Formats: sequence, C-alpha cells, structure tokens
Amino acid sequence: MIDPSLFKQVSEQVLKANAFANVELQDQAIICQAKAKDPETQAFYKLDVSEDNTLRVGVYTLDR
Repeated sequence: MIDPSLFKQVSEQVLKANAFANVELQDQAIICQAKAKDPETQAFYKLDVSEDNTLRVGVYTLDR
C-alpha cells in the first residue's frame, strides 16, 4: 500500500495549479475533471494504485 499522504500532497498541488474543473481525492486515487466547454468533450484523469502497488494514470471520456 502506498502512503495515503502522497495522494493528499499530490491532490493539493493539483488544486493549487488550477488546471482542472474539479479534483476529488479518494482513498488511493485522485480524479481530476478536465475543464470543458461542453459535455461532449468532458474528460477525467485518474491516478490510482493497482493491486500490485503500481501507480496508474488513466484518461476517461464519455464516449470511450
């Protein structure tokens, strides 16, 4: 398990950057909603931990 304070520190830095519309911190994940002009272009970025303690970054859109 990765130290939860790491996720807190990273999420605080992301919030300070004001680069996303929304930043949500969960136990072992940070979910960032991209700034979008319309719902069709919404995207989410997620940093989380896999079962083998590997950090993963993913990009998710409504149509993919």
